Amino acid sequence: MKNKKINAPTASDDNHEIYVLGCQFYNASKFNKAITVFKNALEYWPEDDAAWWALGNCYTDTNRPRKAEQCFRKAITYATSEYHDAIYFNLTNSLYDQGFLNDAIDVYEKISAGSEIGRKAQRNLLLTRSKL
Repeated sequence: MKNKKINAPTASDDNHEIYVLGCQFYNASKFNKAITVFKNALEYWPEDDAAWWALGNCYTDTNRPRKAEQCFRKAITYATSEYHDAIYFNLTNSLYDQGFLNDAIDVYEKISAGSEIGRKAQRNLLLTRSKL
């Protein structure tokens, strides 16, 4: 029997350390470095909704709404329902930025109206409808 290393880091530990580094780059507005780091974090844990969400935010901030949309869609598949409204909000913005106004409207309508994000979504929904 092989000796098992006790307290060896797990993939999620590595993912978390890398994710935190990505957040530091993001907060310093070093978005391209953050993109690289978040992608690295996802290699350790591909189902990490926070890393997908953060990666989408990086793509938004570097004016790549299609890539942002893809990341937000991944994030929503892995996130618990408590985060759906916030991720949907970001997703709608990426759809809007691509000119997919009807798709943006469909997603805006999924956001709960009672929260702060819901109030912002309602304003954006009205704006988006006025563009059609």
